[in-house]
Amino acid sequence: YRSGIPAGCDGCKTYNKTGDEGNFTHDTSVVMSGSHSYVVTIMSEGGSSAKIAAIERAIQTVINPPKP
Repeated sequence: YRSGIPAGCDGCKTYNKTGDEGNFTHDTSVVMSGSHSYVVTIMSEGGSSAKIAAIERAIQTVINPPKP
C-alpha cells in the first residue's frame, strides 16, 4: 500500500491510507518533506498507483524545488 504517494515522495516521511474499489484508486497522506508538512489527497477514476506517485512527484517539485 506504499506505491502511490509514498513512492512519489523520495525521502519523505508519509502516513497514508489507500482506497481501491473497482475502477477507483485513491490515496491520502500526511507528508513530511524537509521543513514542510502537508496533507494531500489524490482521488481518481481509471487511475493507478503509478499515476498517483507521478502526481506526488510533481507536487514535490513545487514544495521543494531542485537547487540550481
